[in-house]
Amino acid sequence: MKNGLLSLIFLSVFAFESTAQVILFDPIQAPSAGTACQDFEAANNIYDTEIADDFTVPAGETWYVDSVIFYGTYSAGALTEAGMIVSIYQNNAGSIGSLVFTDTFNTDVDLNGDGWLTPTWATPVNITSGDYWLVASARKDFGGGGGQWYWVRDSNLVGEPAMWSNPGNGFASGCTTFVPMYSCALLNTSDSGMAFRMFGCYGPNKPAGVELGSDTTYCENGIIITLDGSSSSMGVDYNWSTGATTSSISVDSSGVYSVTVTDPITQCATVDNKSVTVLPVPYYDVADVTTCSSALPYTFIANSPGMSVVWPSGNTSVVETIGVAGTYVVTLTGNNGCVGTDTFTLTVEDLEPITSPAGPVDLCIGESFMAGVVGTFNEYEWFEDGNSVSISDSLLISSGGVFTVNVTNPDGCTGTGELTVIERPVPTPVIQSQYTLNFDVQLFINGNFTSYEWSNGSTSNSITVTQNGTYTVTVVDAFGCEGSGSTSVNSVGIEDPIANQVAVYPNPTRDNVSFTFPNTWIDNASVTLFDTQGREVSSFNVNANTHSMSLDQMSPGVYLIQFTSPEGTGNTSLILTE
Repeated sequence: MKNGLLSLIFLSVFAFESTAQVILFDPIQAPSAGTACQDFEAANNIYDTEIADDFTVPAGETWYVDSVIFYGTYSAGALTEAGMIVSIYQNNAGSIGSLVFTDTFNTDVDLNGDGWLTPTWATPVNITSGDYWLVASARKDFGGGGGQWYWVRDSNLVGEPAMWSNPGNGFASGCTTFVPMYSCALLNTSDSGMAFRMFGCYGPNKPAGVELGSDTTYCENGIIITLDGSSSSMGVDYNWSTGATTSSISVDSSGVYSVTVTDPITQCATVDNKSVTVLPVPYYDVADVTTCSSALPYTFIANSPGMSVVWPSGNTSVVETIGVAGTYVVTLTGNNGCVGTDTFTLTVEDLEPITSPAGPVDLCIGESFMAGVVGTFNEYEWFEDGNSVSISDSLLISSGGVFTVNVTNPDGCTGTGELTVIERPVPTPVIQSQYTLNFDVQLFINGNFTSYEWSNGSTSNSITVTQNGTYTVTVVDAFGCEGSGSTSVNSVGIEDPIANQVAVYPNPTRDNVSFTFPNTWIDNASVTLFDTQGREVSSFNVNANTHSMSLDQMSPGVYLIQFTSPEGTGNTSLILTE
């Protein structure tokens, strides 16, 4: 295992990449091969190794390190994943000094499985100017096929020579404390540096590109200005003095506004501010006016110290006389040069009172209703066909005619409304009757009504009665007027007298049926056959005493024969057999 751990993997090609942050330190010149650099599991602790290489933060700078790429490679067949132990020490005249920072990544920091370990910090590591040692060791188990990780060396020296340490001396190198790699014979290398890059930013003027512009002064006038703190750096955070966190804000009041633009990874920030002065705009409320036409023209006033006035007509006096209804704008200019406006309206009342109901109204004979006016007025006077009938706000109307109402409002304006009332007669339904096949009596109403209500509870326009007696129907017409009629029935169960005048034979039948009619029916009567669904299946006019009809196209069943004669309408049934 010793030889396996010490085996070196030489790289034929190194194509090193960077992150989106600034490269703070890049010592890479001529990468060569790799050296074991690993924190093993407890069973192999004696093989733990560390490598240290130095870097310098220039005077006057502060580095905010967000990530470091350690370029390396794995042993053959090793799992391509590893954590990392990273420490930064002060450089004490070429030796490891005081600890500045340390962090352990127990999870995988190999983003692409290529051996390049990249630990990152959400809160960047803050390093002030000075000389330091970067000490690292991959956190990776050897057992279970985990294998090894080797940190790639660089053959050129940048600063101090890189140092290597195996505290447990598992490799029997004798290099149990940090010594330059070239002085540790077992490593058999003359390389003096390591391949790594440090990323972040340096303060205090990062990120760049914030420019709010010069201080500004403007007139209020409801204007909202936008302060744009957008930075040319991508992915930065914004923090305004107002508490906003967007790249720009809209303001409409005086004040000094500042924005701090911060890189959320490196925490580098820049600040800019801008003074905004908002001047007040002159204001005067010219009241809206509603008046009668008899009060025109009307005089408006706009008088306030420290401002000048221009009316729509061009008049610059404090008063303006207007005689036409409309909406107008007065322009006001203050001593600070700001211009304001006020909109006012002159409304001329032409009263056109609306009656309630609005009309025309259909009034059934014998009924009445109360008419009124929409809205409230000071005075009322009602007229019927030109004659004054009331000075109340309402009027009881019980007859047809044309009614007018004169009203007066609090401004003394007057107006007239009109209501037409049409008197409608009470409907009188005429009840007609006819026999059914069962010698019951069907009562029906001719005429169009909106609703029906019979004394037996039915609401259709016809009923079939099976008992003698008196039947009443109440109807409502299109005008809402209600009327009723009644009839007496005393022929239920008596055969149809109209149908009894005709001989129908044979009945039942299969193929043909014959009719014999009275002489008075010739050229004065007709016959219609209906099926049980009420559909007409055949008909003919009576023009002789006898008539025969073929039934071979009709289906077996019961049919209704309806006779329409000079005496009226009668019904009988026809049975068609198989």
